[in-house]
Amino acid sequence: MSINCVIVVIGYNYIEERCFMSLIVMFGTFQKIEPCLTMLESPEPRSGHRMCATDNFLYVFGGYDAAKSNILYNELWRYNMTTKRWVKLPDNNRSAPIECTSNSMLLWRNNIIIYGGSGYPFGVTNSSKLLMYSLKYYKWIELVDKIHETRTKCKECGCSTTLHESPTAKYGQSMIITQDSKLVIYAGTTGTAFVQELHTYHLYKQRWKSYKFCEQHSLAQPKSRYRHEGILYKNDYFILGGCVLEETFGFEKIHSLDISRMLWEKHCCSSDVYSGDNKLPQPRRHHSCTLYKHNIYMIGGSVYDNNFLDVWLLNLDTMKWKKDFRCFPYAVRFHAAAVTSAGCLYVFGGVDSKQQRVSDLHVLWLEPPSLLEQSWMAVVKLLQQNRALNTKVLMELGVPKTFLLRIDDSIPPAG
Repeated sequence: MSINCVIVVIGYNYIEERCFMSLIVMFGTFQKIEPCLTMLESPEPRSGHRMCATDNFLYVFGGYDAAKSNILYNELWRYNMTTKRWVKLPDNNRSAPIECTSNSMLLWRNNIIIYGGSGYPFGVTNSSKLLMYSLKYYKWIELVDKIHETRTKCKECGCSTTLHESPTAKYGQSMIITQDSKLVIYAGTTGTAFVQELHTYHLYKQRWKSYKFCEQHSLAQPKSRYRHEGILYKNDYFILGGCVLEETFGFEKIHSLDISRMLWEKHCCSSDVYSGDNKLPQPRRHHSCTLYKHNIYMIGGSVYDNNFLDVWLLNLDTMKWKKDFRCFPYAVRFHAAAVTSAGCLYVFGGVDSKQQRVSDLHVLWLEPPSLLEQSWMAVVKLLQQNRALNTKVLMELGVPKTFLLRIDDSIPPAG
């Protein structure tokens, strides 16, 4: 029987047996994922880590736990969304950065990019390194600007750019990547000062560039801050929340950087009048933000000693906030979140309402998955129950290679 027949038959039976409310329970609320019983290891509880996602894998780097003698986790984990298995990825050249809290992290092609970060005690040992982890060769590679002589260009208005000038060693900054493979990094802290730096790094040209703004063009620039979130939408780099010692930033006005012009803009936000709640999110830091379609989903965070469990949506086309009817199971900060292209949102770790680090992994479908995805989940569940989820069985069913790759948990031996 072909995969089309298998998926359609199982899929429709699977859907027909459940009403709309059961779909809400399955896909419309946060669900805690229990680890696979046969799994040998999984990440320890932690905070300050970072996470990114493909359509089938989560990648988690770094973290810290005060309850275990201030241990730092300079390790990279991979989670398979299909098999529900964690695997610690090898560090073949033993170059994983020890400054592994409050880094910036993202995926680029088949590589993970890490910038900055701090060790413990925080702010004493910071990193200014830009590192790439190859998911093909399982090793870390430092990305550098091979030219050490800086060159500054000034515009008539007073704005300037400096080629080959790298950022300060820092942590808590935000980072995004543009379609032309250029990293953009903003703000952060050295532990003793909050910096207002804006830098780019072109991954193909391998060069840093810093930007400074004249009095006129700095009016819309966000204040220096740390543990804010950065989101790229269309051609704008949005900055959300964060803090300095004396202030935690709110959400009535959102700053963005126009990537094409490299100029800051300021947006006034309002509440979605149809949500029945005219309030805006409270100021916060240590939160998470992910982008799905035209909405930013913001989860948790804190202000002073108050943790949040609320979920907010910011429509970037209308700049209106809406409080989601779903809340996270508990108040959380210093967690990490990532979303797949199908709208499957994952949240891992953080500090809970009892002020303890956790290793919980939660999943939330931001909208019901497609029939194809639901059918694939039904096939996987059925085969797992019969201990028959393997490549041979899937091939006999006519499953395409793109699905076969989803159950691959193998990694080469360290070497």
